[in-house]
Amino acid sequence: MTRYWFAAIAVFSLSGTVFGQESDVAAGRRLVASLQLQQAADAVTFREVGSDRAGALLMAVYNQGSSPSATPADWTNLHRALTGLVELYSEQGDFLRAAIYAQLQDSNYRNLEHDYRAALTAATLSVELLLRSGATDNLDRSWDAVGRDQMSLAQPGPALESFRKAQVAEKAPMGEGAGFIWRDLVDARLALQDVTGARSEALLFLNAAQGAPQEYRRQALLADCDVLIEEKRYEAVLDRLKEARASGASDTDIFLQLLSADLLAMRSLDYKDSIALAERMETEFTGLPYPVAALARQAADVRRRMAGDMDGILREQTAALAAFMNSGNVRGQIQALESIAASYSAANSIRNQAASLEQARNLVRSLFTSDGRPGNVADASAFFRISNNLGDAELRLREIGRARQAFVEVTRLIDALPEATARTDAAPDYGYALLGKAAAAAMDDDAD
Repeated sequence: MTRYWFAAIAVFSLSGTVFGQESDVAAGRRLVASLQLQQAADAVTFREVGSDRAGALLMAVYNQGSSPSATPADWTNLHRALTGLVELYSEQGDFLRAAIYAQLQDSNYRNLEHDYRAALTAATLSVELLLRSGATDNLDRSWDAVGRDQMSLAQPGPALESFRKAQVAEKAPMGEGAGFIWRDLVDARLALQDVTGARSEALLFLNAAQGAPQEYRRQALLADCDVLIEEKRYEAVLDRLKEARASGASDTDIFLQLLSADLLAMRSLDYKDSIALAERMETEFTGLPYPVAALARQAADVRRRMAGDMDGILREQTAALAAFMNSGNVRGQIQALESIAASYSAANSIRNQAASLEQARNLVRSLFTSDGRPGNVADASAFFRISNNLGDAELRLREIGRARQAFVEVTRLIDALPEATARTDAAPDYGYALLGKAAAAAMDDDAD
């Protein structure tokens, strides 16, 4: 998620631009297609079109690519339009405005295609353009963007240096932006496996946050949680998270920290302590718009499976399924059936696992729209996940045709998604289904 937006972006986006007109979008696409993405060559085109008109047309294309219904082609045009805007304003000597569009380019590469190399190139250009402009109020944000792209490319060493530069450039040292940067710096040290250095950095951050505004303090508390998780001090993590939540930390941040602590604790704590931690999560973090109670219960069930309590888990899960059926809660039934399938898998009862997943998949399909498509992201994600797991189970049963059908349904539905965002979000499920189809084909050849 993008943390920062330059305040001027809204001004520049509206200035001299006509949105939503078909003619502007069509003309903008023709302009974008004609660009060579070389400043000197494109400067000639901009002069022919007129600078103001060129800027308006490029922004029309950008806004089309930013819409929820944007296609992959719209995204490609969006990036070309942003490159054109950087060229246009660089040619005019307006390096501040060019830097803003370079930062937008970074944000879109990062958040749309997750192309972190292209994002890093754009963020680095934004730094260069801001330095040329002499207006360095937002230089900290650009350096932080460089560091985050480097972290995404598994370059924590260079990222640490970028975050340091962002700290030096920060003009509001007690603002939320400064808190984001310092937390990023702590996480870079953790990525370098320098837990001692990260602990020292977190202590400095906490000391600096005493008496600071809440938006700054909560970032210090979350940074401390990052270190506590690596130190395997899970009870302390929950204490810190309660403080962070009281300081206004977002529900998303709280949930992600709980998820990290839960997954790591499940591997490192003994059975008794793992169950106690899950129960504490369930009772002390209520009211989140995410299923933290279900998360805690799933963690407890994993440990119970590892301890061999299969009969007890299946009795509880079957009772939960019956309760959801009696209340008509379809999504609760789906969740219960997935849990039952996981327990059958752990018990090596693959035929029962497949039957549970088939039942869950049929329930998800019952939630589809009249044209046979998922009505929302959650239903799509559930259907893809369950179908892929069902395909795996059918492969283990050597039911090759049924396995292939499960994987084909995933790829067919994803191929039919018109929005680029939806396809990008579903890319891991699509890749898994392709591997499943390949495995089914290989097994079919073996059978022959």
